[in-house]
Amino acid sequence: VADYRDGLLARLAADRNNLSPPEYASLLYDMHALVRAGSLSGAQALEWVRAAGGSHDRHVLEAAIELATFVRDTLVGDAEHAQFAAFVRQVFGDRARTLGYAPRQNESDDDQLLRRTVVRFVAPMDPMLAAEARRLAVAWIDDRKAVDPGMVDSVLLIAAQTGDATTFDALLAEAKATSDSLDRRNLMVALLAFTDPTLARLGLGIMLDPAFDIRESGTALRISNYAIPPRRDTHDFIAANFDAMAKRVSSDTPGAWPSYAAGLCSESDRADVEAFWRDRIANYAGGERTLKQALEQIQLCAGLRAAQEQ
Repeated sequence: VADYRDGLLARLAADRNNLSPPEYASLLYDMHALVRAGSLSGAQALEWVRAAGGSHDRHVLEAAIELATFVRDTLVGDAEHAQFAAFVRQVFGDRARTLGYAPRQNESDDDQLLRRTVVRFVAPMDPMLAAEARRLAVAWIDDRKAVDPGMVDSVLLIAAQTGDATTFDALLAEAKATSDSLDRRNLMVALLAFTDPTLARLGLGIMLDPAFDIRESGTALRISNYAIPPRRDTHDFIAANFDAMAKRVSSDTPGAWPSYAAGLCSESDRADVEAFWRDRIANYAGGERTLKQALEQIQLCAGLRAAQEQ
């Protein structure tokens, strides 16, 4: 990873339009490590995201979104979510709304590939796109042709992240009714992605629901955990329902569950996670290593956020 010292980054910024796409994308990917190392501030990283957001190159735009996602998940606290969402709409909103949820005639391969990345990132923070996702999700339940096959999982995920109890009930009913394994998985992933605290707990309840095979719901939980911003709900649900969940899985599976807390980002989170697992984790092969990794990630994130708070 390059160390852009002695004003080099400023000189590159002044000449960024002459960077080749590989150079530009590589620089954006470097910034993950530079922010973690304290060599670059989150504010500087977001200025590069802002500039790269106007790029016409798919690789540069994807690198910019990955950097913005990293900043969101690592540095943005609860109090800054609305401000960050406004930044995302300003930088990527027009592109996301232009791409939309459906392919257009004669569109480029890059646009087809970008749609999933850009729309999935922006839509949960864009009221217009979020409302359209909820409408499409309900339409898809009645008619599978209502949504492009390549966007079904994204539409359901966005609808859940911004949905209400009516949306939840519709997705849950369809997940129990469908006989298609891919549709059921996409619906289960969505059910595990609600951000409303009450609905989040209800969604996590599928882990205990005998109507769902625990192998399928476990896979859905892993996918959902990767696809949505870090949240405390999953750890809290596991802590509150540990014995009941453990009875539904193989003997060593709970040893992997501390990883669901790895995205948390405060010292109080770290203390709570350690306290819950301290007397349990030795019972599961590989569990102690997983717990140490999760606690280290929480500690590093908390330290970085404190250092970058300004």
